[in-house]
Amino acid sequence: MAGFIGSPKMNFLEGDFAKAFDCTTLGIRSEQIDFCDENPFWQGEVVHTEDVGSDNYIFVEIGSKEPLIVRSPGRKGSEYGRKVGLKPQDQHLHRFNREGSPIR
Repeated sequence: MAGFIGSPKMNFLEGDFAKAFDCTTLGIRSEQIDFCDENPFWQGEVVHTEDVGSDNYIFVEIGSKEPLIVRSPGRKGSEYGRKVGLKPQDQHLHRFNREGSPIR
């Protein structure tokens, strides 16, 4: 599986997180995850934020190896300890098999 260029880095999820999307590893960029109050796909707790001016990067602990990084305009969802729901934008998912090759 190739690494992706960009900052912040792409989120990579494995195990049950990836199995839910029929892959071994799931990749998704921070701007392609939405905060969602109704029927979230993932739920977690805000554990860190990075204010980069017009956006904030919100780090959400969902039980994966590393917190998910979610881009948010302004300060939405940025309170430490806040419980949030998240939903990936399905059309932007990157799925990989066990050899690290993309699944098309």
